Amino acid sequence: YRRNILSFTDFLYNEGVKEVREIKTENLKKYIDMLISHGKSPNSVANILASINTYNRYLLKKGVVDFSFTEGIYITKGKKENANHPYF
Repeated sequence: YRRNILSFTDFLYNEGVKEVREIKTENLKKYIDMLISHGKSPNSVANILASINTYNRYLLKKGVVDFSFTEGIYITKGKKENANHPYF
């Protein structure tokens, strides 16, 4: 979980997102695209997205963000050679 969140926040920082409240759904879409382009399997991407979704729920609960940047993003698990791309 921690490694997934740190990787995501590093990506965000490199994208110019300096504050958690600045995270947008588009940032997450770019991150998922990057993971896929680097050869991550659909199962790996789904697990990473699950971690990010948990993090997003925590931020919502604490009032740090006021919307879900993970809403509407789904990953279909499957074999890498039959990979289904995420749909938004």
